[in-house]
Amino acid sequence: MGAALAMNRELDAGIERMRYGMKISPRDRRLGLWGWLLGRFLLRADRVDEALVEARLSCRADPRFHLPHVLQAASLDRLGASTEAVAALSAARQRRSQLSLDEVTLTHGRRIGERIALLWDRAG
Repeated sequence: MGAALAMNRELDAGIERMRYGMKISPRDRRLGLWGWLLGRFLLRADRVDEALVEARLSCRADPRFHLPHVLQAASLDRLGASTEAVAALSAARQRRSQLSLDEVTLTHGRRIGERIALLWDRAG
């Protein structure tokens, strides 16, 4: 429900519903995915610090899932921490060797894809 609300541009309501759903399901094996998605919506709502927290939690919930590392890189980039952003992007590329800029754009949006492209060669 929360994800559907956020996708329909009701970001604040969607974010709160997602947080509630994740809180009442602490053993859900998909928390890495839900945390990444929540972080995406937080970043879209320009709540960058909160997005970074969710990205890090999602990385811990599912260490093999690469997309939270991309979200972490995007959040750090937006905060001006380019060295840390490169390290997060490098971690994403280690987890998914075939990760491409097209996939980043598809999963995180055009603007983030453009920003990540500026870090891509450094994260090789």
